[in-house]
Amino acid sequence: VLARRREGAQYFVEHRHGWFYVVTNEGDGEYRIARARDVPPGPLEDLETVYEPDVGEVIEDADVFDTHIIVLVRRYGLQ
Repeated sequence: VLARRREGAQYFVEHRHGWFYVVTNEGDGEYRIARARDVPPGPLEDLETVYEPDVGEVIEDADVFDTHIIVLVRRYGLQ
């Protein structure tokens, strides 16, 4: 278990090089990409934002690779 469940929050998690990368809507309900070290206690308690979409953008998907993250973003309803 990475974190206790929070009502209304969704998490999509990938792990790379000692970090958990998380696409989450926790907080204001808009999705962002954040990360946390993979050490106790509760690695998702202190998320550091890595990418936050601009106004009018929505994160559709993200893939984490060794040296970069590819983010699929919908802008103003368009892909």
